[in-house]
Amino acid sequence: MQKGSDDHLVLNIESGSDHSIAAKSNAKVNDQVINLSDFGTPGADANNILYLREIDDADKLVAAIQAKKNGKAVIVGGGYIGLELSVVMKINNFDVIMVYPEPWYMSRLFTPDIAAFYEAYYANKGVKIDKGTLVIGFNSDTNGDVTSVKLKDGRVLDADTLCY
Repeated sequence: MQKGSDDHLVLNIESGSDHSIAAKSNAKVNDQVINLSDFGTPGADANNILYLREIDDADKLVAAIQAKKNGKAVIVGGGYIGLELSVVMKINNFDVIMVYPEPWYMSRLFTPDIAAFYEAYYANKGVKIDKGTLVIGFNSDTNGDVTSVKLKDGRVLDADTLCY
């Protein structure tokens, strides 16, 4: 199995004597130590892929926003944090696309009508919303900076900043 391929969906993990993982590609990996990073999203090690989970992450995000003027941001996730990040990036003159797999914003909490209100409100503020698809990979330049985001439906979105 090659690192970076799209066939890393793990179907089965055997904890018996052979310590094997079966992947979507029908490849089987047998080893005493399994490097789970080989099974991540291709390109996820690119620069400018930011997370917001801890205070230190917020500091990195602020620095990235200040370093880029008029950037292109893709926000992954359709929850409160994704929405707030979208607004922050938009206020700081980024083109913003929010991507999430659900059919509407916060689908586990909101009805379609309530979600439609928020989606329209933020769309009117300039936040583009791309729902019903997944991020499956990233492209980067020779410096290691993210340049685009690959979606499951085959589209590629330009981005110089990506936030989870």
